[in-house]
Amino acid sequence: MLADWAQAQIGQPFAWGETDCGTLVRKGLELVFGQPVLEGVPAYSSETEAALAMQELGSAGAYFESLGLELVDAPRGRSSDIVVRPGRDDNIPRLGLLVSPTAVLTSDPVYGPHAISHRELRKRARFYRL
Repeated sequence: MLADWAQAQIGQPFAWGETDCGTLVRKGLELVFGQPVLEGVPAYSSETEAALAMQELGSAGAYFESLGLELVDAPRGRSSDIVVRPGRDDNIPRLGLLVSPTAVLTSDPVYGPHAISHRELRKRARFYRL
């Protein structure tokens, strides 16, 4: 179900608050769990608003840990794990959602929603599990 949903997102135009990486992670997890699971994330509809929301939450890792998410080793990653990729784009963390054992759904303003191979992730990528 998650992989089919992710495939339908690929190629959609990028839009803050709709198809950015954080929103896709949130929407994908809602699909899997049948309810909102990432509470407290302020709504945003622009890059500036997204940066302010992320600033309010702190680092992605600290936010996920505050929710009690488990940090798991990348080789143990499974579908619906949240991936925090190394680096930041304009003060916004780079997130993804593991949608199959080998594919991560992510998004950025240049490519929009797209999949990357689990193997393409840098070793510093962190995986969080609900």
